[in-house]
Amino acid sequence: MMRKFTLLLLFLVISATMAMSQGIPNSTFEIWSITKMYDEPQFFNTGNATHYMLMNESNVSRSNDAHSGSYSLKLETKMFLFFPFPALVSTGSLDDMTSGGIPFADQPDSFIANLKYELNQDTAFIIIYFKKDGSVLTTNVFPVFGDQTSWKEFRFPLLPLGSNPDTVIIAFTSGQPESFTLTEGSYLMVDNISFTSVSTMIPNNSFELWNEVKSEDAEGWSSFNPYLSLFGLPPSVTKSTDAHNGIYSISVKTIDAAIFGGDLDTFGIALTGMIEEDGFGGGFALNSKPDSMSFYYKYNNSNNVMDMAIVGVFFSKFNTSNMQSETIDSFFWLLPAAFTWTRKSVSFTDTLAPDTANIVISSSNLLFDIKGVGNEILVDDMLFYFGGVGIPVQKVLSGTVVYPNPSSSVSHIDFTLQESLSVPVTVEIYNANGQLIQQFNTGIQTQGQHHFSFSTTELSSGSYILHLSSGKKNAFTTKLQVLR
Repeated sequence: MMRKFTLLLLFLVISATMAMSQGIPNSTFEIWSITKMYDEPQFFNTGNATHYMLMNESNVSRSNDAHSGSYSLKLETKMFLFFPFPALVSTGSLDDMTSGGIPFADQPDSFIANLKYELNQDTAFIIIYFKKDGSVLTTNVFPVFGDQTSWKEFRFPLLPLGSNPDTVIIAFTSGQPESFTLTEGSYLMVDNISFTSVSTMIPNNSFELWNEVKSEDAEGWSSFNPYLSLFGLPPSVTKSTDAHNGIYSISVKTIDAAIFGGDLDTFGIALTGMIEEDGFGGGFALNSKPDSMSFYYKYNNSNNVMDMAIVGVFFSKFNTSNMQSETIDSFFWLLPAAFTWTRKSVSFTDTLAPDTANIVISSSNLLFDIKGVGNEILVDDMLFYFGGVGIPVQKVLSGTVVYPNPSSSVSHIDFTLQESLSVPVTVEIYNANGQLIQQFNTGIQTQGQHHFSFSTTELSSGSYILHLSSGKKNAFTTKLQVLR
C-alpha cells in the first residue's frame, strides 16, 4: 500500500498542469527537456531518492561553500511529509546501518573531518563501523551539537581494533531520527575527511566528485522516468530517431523495474496528465471536443506476441457543484504489432464538451494484464481534428521552407499562414538537450504567404531544432544545422 501511495504522490509532484491550446502538446515529439533532480556524492549513499520522490527536493546536496577545493557535503534536516526528518549519508546501506561499506584494511588512530554546522537543539552524528568477514569489530559514535558557523577541523579518537578490518562504513546524519528536538533547516556540512596513521585514502574524501540524477521527457508529457532515475534504472520512455516525420518520435517500452511490487513492476507508459488513485486525470486544456484523432505508430511485440499496445484518451470537465474535475468520457484502442509506420484514425462520440484531455500511451495491454518486457511502441504525428472537416489545428502553417540549411549567418523562413491569428508567429531555437536558447517574434498574424529572416551568428556549430509556432503548439518543426 505504501508503494502505491508513493507512486501516486510522485505523479502529483512531477506531472505539471498542461495549459495548452486546442492542439495536442508536442504532438510531433520533437521537443524534449532534461530535468535535473539532485546531485549525488560518488562512493556514498544518501536518502535523496526517497525524499525527492515524496517532497520534490533533496536533503543532501553539493555546496559551493567548501573548506578547500570546490565543494563540500551538506546534510540538512527538512520536512518529510509533515515532520522534520534528518539527512543521512553513508558508505554503507541506508536500510541496515551495519551492512555494506567500502574496502579498508588498516588500523587508524583517529578520524578527521572539517565541519561547519548550525544544529539548534538537534544533535548530529558521525558513525564509523569497522568490519571483518561481515561482522562488526568496533562501533564509533561521535555526537555533534551546537553551532559552528565557520570551518573547523575536528579529530575524533577511534576505538582500538586489535586486528585489521576489511571494511569500513562512514555515516553522517544531520540529526537524530525520531527526536522531538529536530528543527527544519538544521544542517551539517562536511569536507576533507581522513583517517590518521594509515596510508589508505577514503574515496571522494573531499567531496569533489558528484553525479547528476536527471531524467528526460517529451515536453508536455509525463512518464515514470524521474522515478526510475532515482533508483539508477534506465528510462521507459525515450526519444527515438526512427520517426515518421521530423527528427524524433516517442518510444514507450515495457520494462521490469522490480521496485514497486506486483503489477506496477512491469510497465511502460507516457501521458499528458497524471495517474490518480482511481484512474487517470489532469491533462491539457480544451474548449471543445475534437471529432477525431489520428497518429502513426510502430509496435514491436516480439517478446510476447499476445501483448498489444494501448492508446487512450480521457476527457474531463470541472464540476462546479462539487468543485472537482470529473471524467466525462474515455476511449481506448488496442494496437496490434506493426513493424512499419501505420496510421491509426479514430473518432469520438458526440458528448459533453470537455475542458481537459489526457492522452495515454502504453506499451503493454494494461486492460487485460498481458505484458511483454521489452515490447516497444513508437508514436508520431498525433493530431486532433475539429469541426468534422478533418483539419488538424496544428497545421496552421503550410509550405514552410527553411534556407539555407546549414546556415552560417542568416536563415530565412518562407511559409503560408492558413488563417489569421490572434497572436503572432514565433520562431524558437532549441539545443540538443531541448533547452530554448533563442526566440524571435515575427509579428506576423495575417493569413497569406510570408517571409521571415533571423540571425544564427550567436549559435555555435552543431544541430538545433527550429520550432515555428503561433499559439498552437507544433505548427512546424525541423532540424537546423549551423556551421562556422
